[in-house]
Amino acid sequence: MQRWDFIAGAAALGVTAEAGVAASVNDIPIIDTHFHLFDNRRPQGAPYTGSNEYKGGVSLPSMYRANFAHLGVVGAIELEASPWLEDNLWVLEQLATDTMMVGTVGDLEPEKPDFAEFFDRFRKNPLFLGIRCGNLWGRKPLSVQVNNPAFIAGIKRVADADMVMDSANPDIALMQVQPEGCCTDRGGV
Repeated sequence: MQRWDFIAGAAALGVTAEAGVAASVNDIPIIDTHFHLFDNRRPQGAPYTGSNEYKGGVSLPSMYRANFAHLGVVGAIELEASPWLEDNLWVLEQLATDTMMVGTVGDLEPEKPDFAEFFDRFRKNPLFLGIRCGNLWGRKPLSVQVNNPAFIAGIKRVADADMVMDSANPDIALMQVQPEGCCTDRGGV
């Protein structure tokens, strides 16, 4: 099942938490927390261009609104699907064109020496909500990174800013990751 089929079905049910009273789709506000923006028509192209659903490798806010607003979606948070640093800014510029766009989780590498500089620059924009890292772009997996002091320092910086870290493309190995010495005082839980 595709996730949009699920969301459309759930919205169609229209059941509220209050006494199981049926509601219309418009009464159930939905915030989509995972979609991507890209435009392969740019001179440099785009490293990620979606599936076959995205003709020409283009996904922009106006297209998103046209495709999903009728399902009761009132807001959307983009998860960055490009390893190019500059695309964090490109996405923020795109989000500013449509009020349905409520934020982005950018792509920055917390272990890099320039992470603090770029993180502090992007987080000045209220649409920048945090970072995405994990099993992407041939980078070191989180199972390795959790033992890297620079990575942990970067993640702490994100947490201290009260922002999120999305662990991209979860799998069993990713979900079982624990830093060395983690949780030994709680029986390894």
